[in-house]
Amino acid sequence: GRILAMNKALGIGHVVMEPQNTQQSSRFNFTDDWGWEASLWLSMGEKLRAGVWDPRTDPIPEEVLAMGRAAAAAGVKIMAYVYPAMCWAKWPQFHYGAGAQCVDIGEPAVKEWLQDVLVAFARKMGPGYGGFAWDHDIQTYYTTGLDYRQHQAWMDIRAALAAEFPGLVMDNRYAAHLRGPWYSLAPSYSEPLAGDENPETYGAAYVDFHTDRVTCAYLRQVNYKYMLSMLLPQDRVPGFVSHQTERASDNGTSSCFGGVKACWAMNVRDFDLLGYRQSLLSTIGTAALNIIWAMVPARDVAEFEFFPQADRAFIKYWHGFARQHAATLRRTHPIPYLAAVELGKADGTHAIKDGEGFVFLFVTGYADVAASLRVDASLGLDDVHGVWTFTEVYPHEGRVAGSAVAYGENLTLTVPGNEAVVLQVAKAQRGAHAACAVGVAERHGAVRGRSGHHYTAQVRADGELVLNGVACTTARPSLLGEAWREVDVLFAGGRLATSMPAAVREAGGGWVNITATITPEMWAQLQGRAAAYPVPWSALTDDYDAPWLVPSRLPLFLHFTKQPAYPSPVAAYVNGAPVELIPTFTSRGLRRPKTFTGWYIDFTAVAAAAPLPVAVAVDLRLGGLEGFVGAYWENIVAEETDVVARC
Repeated sequence: GRILAMNKALGIGHVVMEPQNTQQSSRFNFTDDWGWEASLWLSMGEKLRAGVWDPRTDPIPEEVLAMGRAAAAAGVKIMAYVYPAMCWAKWPQFHYGAGAQCVDIGEPAVKEWLQDVLVAFARKMGPGYGGFAWDHDIQTYYTTGLDYRQHQAWMDIRAALAAEFPGLVMDNRYAAHLRGPWYSLAPSYSEPLAGDENPETYGAAYVDFHTDRVTCAYLRQVNYKYMLSMLLPQDRVPGFVSHQTERASDNGTSSCFGGVKACWAMNVRDFDLLGYRQSLLSTIGTAALNIIWAMVPARDVAEFEFFPQADRAFIKYWHGFARQHAATLRRTHPIPYLAAVELGKADGTHAIKDGEGFVFLFVTGYADVAASLRVDASLGLDDVHGVWTFTEVYPHEGRVAGSAVAYGENLTLTVPGNEAVVLQVAKAQRGAHAACAVGVAERHGAVRGRSGHHYTAQVRADGELVLNGVACTTARPSLLGEAWREVDVLFAGGRLATSMPAAVREAGGGWVNITATITPEMWAQLQGRAAAYPVPWSALTDDYDAPWLVPSRLPLFLHFTKQPAYPSPVAAYVNGAPVELIPTFTSRGLRRPKTFTGWYIDFTAVAAAAPLPVAVAVDLRLGGLEGFVGAYWENIVAEETDVVARC
């Protein structure tokens, strides 16, 4: 019930269900390669494969129908997980192997049977049913020369389903991205991440403390390839928000798998509260027509109950943004010179329709990056006499980043580390600056900015310049014209930023010295988050093994531009005393070089003493300095204010 309720609350309309229902199936009777047959067809897959149940002639059990009714009552639709090419007992003469790639679905009788079974199942499940999630493959392991007819049979099956159920969602996995352009014409999207979506499989493709940010960088890389190399239209480019919960526990076992006797509620608490935003925006910026959530905070009662209203609103806003601007976002393209995901660099897309639209910029890594945009056809703009205004939608809503920028000019802006910038591109008149302020956010007559941050702003002013009640003493003539003034603005409060850097200095011989201060504002933010999100974190449930959990911690993360070697001895000292350097992974269960992302020092226990200066010495002689770029405070995010300290 919680999963359905949370999906409805966040505006997610379809949920893939893979239930364990011992009344109808047993995980010890699996015949597929992965040991998940018991969850197929909403738990009816084993009986269908064995030929003892058929939705064309037999009723769907009441407890299975109840799932559909519960979904309909919650306002969402459920989808069954299905392998098309199992060793169906009805067709032994067309078996070419074993497991989930067994039967030749290209045989006309098999194709007709499978098509009728899928249609009958969807009909009988009723109004709470919404589609199928296909996995494994449509082709057998051991045939030669039959691939094309199997592919054509599958296209026919999907076309028949689409004709019978126009709104049916068909979620493709495994090898969908390998089946060529004709597969993309079928009513579905391609495989998210172009392979297995589990963090244990793709590992630490990019180095980050938060697993959702690792996943979304990988997503953008794959989606750029889908667009540029495979020429997939936006209707077929898949999103992927958050991360798939791991299959392995922290003891390295995979409970509840196939013939594994041990079974317990594993990795239930798993939502990356501070990483998911970058992940959601990565999907909006590369695949807004197919927003796929890998998980929502619902399996764990505490994550469900305490999920902040501000985060619910953030998700619903961006879902609504994608619906509202679907016609424009259908024209999303990578920016040619920013179409590679690399640590420490910016990448991005544009979505322009009729000369207006949006630009999405991302940074993978912790350092801020200056991104230079050429205002021309590379941004989807083709009016050589045109002029445009670039206004931030995120993170500084209403901040004008570029006013009256002409075709052929460059627009340079800073993309904060581990963040995204979304710009709205609107036509303007040459020399006409519609906004009251450029360079800072301006709403309802007040300017806004991040606490403790300096901005250089252009402000429209007649006579004395006053910002939010503060008389400005730094005003000077502006290049925008006589009615404008350029002014330096400092917003009040201690400086807080996502990925806050500490000062790093190489000390020679493989040592680095790091100096930083834990400020009262940092401690107050962590305390405020702990109060607003009071999940009872526990070492007994492996919470502290996942760096993306317990967002009230204060880690100092050592950042590398390449995956560091593991295991490798690394030592650290704080104020002269030895401290533990804790390794981080994208997996709790499979701690190995492939999933290793670096080390951190946990300062949570001493953060209450803020302001607290700390001096850290790290010995990287054996671990290697290659790729080391700095140390950054994690779990601290920027805060906005309209209080001007001085200007």
